[in-house]
Amino acid sequence: MDGIVYGTAAGLGVATMLNLRFTIDSGGADLGLGVIHVVVTALAQGTFGGLTGYFLSEMKFVDEPHWWMPAGLSLSAVLNGLFLWLVGEINAAGLDVEPVRGLIFAFVVSAITFGVLIWLMRRAITSTLATDSSAREGA
Repeated sequence: MDGIVYGTAAGLGVATMLNLRFTIDSGGADLGLGVIHVVVTALAQGTFGGLTGYFLSEMKFVDEPHWWMPAGLSLSAVLNGLFLWLVGEINAAGLDVEPVRGLIFAFVVSAITFGVLIWLMRRAITSTLATDSSAREGA
């Protein structure tokens, strides 16, 4: 669980830098569009950072194969790229930009990813408790 928390915190740090860059590059963000961009970026980077943290912690504390961490990083990178592309496509409506649709999409993706992370955490806790109880019985 710690890996997910630390990965999410690192993802939010990345989101902060991306949002700062966005604000500086745009010469000061429009309040409506800027807030939506900040929220979408924070949701995306936080959830994908948490996913990376899960793979990192499993590699450290569980005997996973050597390809586990590169697979996790690749999965997070592909999901991040796919997410950013889809948000761009969803936001575009001809020549107009509809950022609210991107915000809704970001919330849906974040909710799904958060649900997967909760399932992974519960699985890890159950596995840890089972290992701990079997070790006590053997002693």
